[in-house]
Amino acid sequence: MRRFAFIAVVALQVIVLLLMAGSRAVIVSSGQEILLKAEPDDPRHPFMGDYVRLSYNISNIDVRLVSTDIAEENIDYGSKVYVVVEDQQGLYHAVGLYQKEPAAATGQVVLQGRYDGFHYQEPSARVPLAAPLEKDPDRDGRPKFARIEYGLEEYYLPEGKGLELEQTLREQKNLYARVKVWRGDSVLTGLVQAESF
Repeated sequence: MRRFAFIAVVALQVIVLLLMAGSRAVIVSSGQEILLKAEPDDPRHPFMGDYVRLSYNISNIDVRLVSTDIAEENIDYGSKVYVVVEDQQGLYHAVGLYQKEPAAATGQVVLQGRYDGFHYQEPSARVPLAAPLEKDPDRDGRPKFARIEYGLEEYYLPEGKGLELEQTLREQKNLYARVKVWRGDSVLTGLVQAESF
């Protein structure tokens, strides 16, 4: 009986691992590829070995510039949200932020994320927003930016590539992320470095 229980537990663990790996493989093979502007969250200390923490042009969404059904009083930290992104000259930018999954129009993709709070602080100038910021934001009680995390923020580089990427960032080359999206789930498949896009 103990042997059967042991085999069942091991088999269950193997099945769970295969399902986890399989779900990512489905996203990579079947998902639509989008390109996002990326940068290290902390440009002074972005690497721990060959690892980097990234933020994107869709990480801080100015709620005044997109369609949304979210207000600070009706959402909790960590809540699931849906971000509608649209291709604008090869890069995808946020055009909508919702608590309920919307239908994507032609040329749009829906990403699933987690709400991480509202703030007024402007994001880094290196990651452009979909539209320019006002010089004097109107603080009428409506928060300016919604911080969204997608599960794409940590990227492990191939061994030995961390120093190369760090040098590229020092030279002010732009960094872009290739992301595959399928049914709202997303996988970071690679980083692209370029002078401009």
